[in-house]
Amino acid sequence: MSIGVLIITHRGLGQQLVEIASMIFAAEPENLACYGMRDDYDPDAAFAELQALRASLDCADGLLILTDLYGATPYNLSRRLLLAHPDTTLVSGVNLPMVVNLYNMQRHSRSQLAESLASNARMGAIIEVGESHD
Repeated sequence: MSIGVLIITHRGLGQQLVEIASMIFAAEPENLACYGMRDDYDPDAAFAELQALRASLDCADGLLILTDLYGATPYNLSRRLLLAHPDTTLVSGVNLPMVVNLYNMQRHSRSQLAESLASNARMGAIIEVGESHD
C-alpha cells in the first residue's frame, strides 16, 4: 500500500505528535507530512502549500488527512483538499494514540487505516473516577 498521510493542525500540534510517536518507536513514520496553520494564514496560499505537500507524498493508494478540530480552519482546508482529490479520506480529532497507531497500520487500505485510527483514538480516551469517601 502506498497511502500518503497528511496531518493538518493548528500551529505545530501535528509535528509535536509525530515527534513524540517517533521517540516511542525510535523511527520516523513513512510517507507522512505535517502542516501547521499559522495565525496569519492566507487561505489560498495555505491551500497551495497543502497541494505541494500532497504532491510530495506517494499517494498511489490515496491520501489520508488527519486534522485536529472538526469545523476549524485546518479541517476546512482539509475539506478543500478532499474535494479536489476524491481519493482522499479525512479524519478529525487527531491525537497521540492515532499517530502511534500509524506505525502499526500503514500497510492497510485507506479505509481500514481511517477506521482503525478513529477507533484507537476513542479507545485512548478513558474516564477513571476515584471512590468517594463522603
